[in-house]
Amino acid sequence: MTGIPLAVPYTTETTALGAALLALVGIRVDASLLEATDRVVRIRERIEPRSETREVYQRLYAFYRRTYEALEPVFEEAAREGRHPDVSEAGPDSGSSA
Repeated sequence: MTGIPLAVPYTTETTALGAALLALVGIRVDASLLEATDRVVRIRERIEPRSETREVYQRLYAFYRRTYEALEPVFEEAAREGRHPDVSEAGPDSGSSA
């Protein structure tokens, strides 16, 4: 969709890897995140974008954006309802038939 190649690392625990990379820089084993990343991260696979699917993804993403924007007022209303004091105090036996 973006036209940008994707590099898939061997590591699936990327949050832990990111913390480890920051620690390596923090204790000065590596001078920068780029240096730590180049030394530690190994790429399992590179995926090149396919030009023949880009238009389809762009159309579908535009549809998603229109749908989200149309539902945004509903999301905001639901968030306001969730902050209503009566909702948080109501238990399963409160007589509500929702």
